[in-house]
Amino acid sequence: MAFSFTSLTLWVSVSYLTYSILFKILTNILTTRHTTRRNAAKARELMCEEPPFNRSHWPLGIDSLPRSLVTARAQRFPDDLIKRFEDMGTDTYVYRMLGEYSRCFANIDEQQGEKFHVTD
Repeated sequence: MAFSFTSLTLWVSVSYLTYSILFKILTNILTTRHTTRRNAAKARELMCEEPPFNRSHWPLGIDSLPRSLVTARAQRFPDDLIKRFEDMGTDTYVYRMLGEYSRCFANIDEQQGEKFHVTD
């Protein structure tokens, strides 16, 4: 059973590409899991609590995007941010922007900001 050089080269190339893609996916999953656990342990050590979640009315958090763009064009963005914090009734909250897996943190307290950097 003899293989031609072309078919052998093609087989090796496809195998290498498959291995490379699977390796990157696996290392990404393991790294993310390790980082998440490390951050959770550090958060428990610092006695951090999960901030409240700012729910969107539209899918993917699209409703906050036009609001931010309109206030930025009117040069009223800082005032709008302060109003958002007042509406939430907290110094820190979590929101999603353009995706299910994106978690964005909004914060106006300097001490809380330091804790974010420690667990980052």
